[in-house]
Amino acid sequence: MSIAQSQASEKLNFSRSGPRDMHAQQRYARDRGVHWDEGLGGWIVASFDGVRRVMSNPGRFTSEGLPTSEAFGSQAMLVTDSPIHHKLRGAWAEKMSTPGVAQLEAQIETFIKQAFEHEFEALNRGEAADLVPGFWGITSRVISYLMDTPFESAAQFIAVNKILSDGATIPVEKGSPRYQEREAAKAKVFDFLRPIVEERRAALASGEKRTDLISLIAALQDSDGVTEQMVLDNLLNLYLGAFETTALWMGNIAIRIYEDKALNAALRADPALIPNACEEIMRIDSVVQLNMRIVRTDTELDGTKMKAGDRVFVMQGAANRDPAVFEDPERFDIHRHVKLHLGFGFGFHQCLGQFLARLEARLFVKYILHTFPELVFEEKDFGRSWDVNGPHKLVARRPGILQS
Repeated sequence: MSIAQSQASEKLNFSRSGPRDMHAQQRYARDRGVHWDEGLGGWIVASFDGVRRVMSNPGRFTSEGLPTSEAFGSQAMLVTDSPIHHKLRGAWAEKMSTPGVAQLEAQIETFIKQAFEHEFEALNRGEAADLVPGFWGITSRVISYLMDTPFESAAQFIAVNKILSDGATIPVEKGSPRYQEREAAKAKVFDFLRPIVEERRAALASGEKRTDLISLIAALQDSDGVTEQMVLDNLLNLYLGAFETTALWMGNIAIRIYEDKALNAALRADPALIPNACEEIMRIDSVVQLNMRIVRTDTELDGTKMKAGDRVFVMQGAANRDPAVFEDPERFDIHRHVKLHLGFGFGFHQCLGQFLARLEARLFVKYILHTFPELVFEEKDFGRSWDVNGPHKLVARRPGILQS
């Protein structure tokens, strides 16, 4: 077998126990250009320019009909390319804008302290503590506050989030145990949200002025084609989607700032560097590594012909290390201009909550570095696959502190 034939037969393997690590596979996929992957049954696009072109053109590459819609609801804006997408997104646009989230700074600082209370007490006693529950504690408190729902409810749905988001880009056979598990998880969230939506709609109808995220989208129901299921599907996406990506980003940030001593010292000496450090970590350690689109009509990308209905897998993590865009892309550079990275997607479906996530991340770094200038990690677990990248377990200890 020739080298070319051997490479052509290789498939991406998203298992962390596979023969090649994540970054080696990113380079392999990017170097091959647009190509067909037999394992995934679709086209791979891994260059920065290619990923941007696919994600910014819903007329050629649609989000409708994706496996993600089975996990998170078929009428959510995430998987809708029609004009109603803009109406649904517009309900939350002001609240999720940079000025909108800036008003939350003091509240988020309080939530960070609350979320890590028990873990930090353990660290101060010289014990080891898993930081991951604290990351999820921050994000779940924030979204509960914005939706005006009890934090205790959010905490119980973290497990539901993991059921729905695990392998969400991979098709699941209807009627299979995995499919039934997802449907039961969605039903649990809908049963929680439906009476709240009804209550908020009644309050709005009586003249109350409500600005929580549930009320803002509930106000659209029964107008311009917005149905109850659209409202519920989008709340499901918001409610659950707000947990995971930012929590995993915080985990990747924590690993970088405590294992890179030069970075740690630089951030403590000049906290103004924190925002750019967070962006560079999102670039080099992207949380969302893989996304998917479907070819809407026969088309061509970089000389490769694609047929309507073909799957296209865009590798955002690989694109964020593309040497055609980022000089010395494998090197972490706190001074790099990285606002153009694809960690939050691009184009039509770019992450609505990106400004909120950035604020949460910045405030988290400021607080944890002030509280614990140094930590060492005794255990890191990134889960079974790397299509979504971040620690599921991150056990830390304060160096030089004897257990009391």
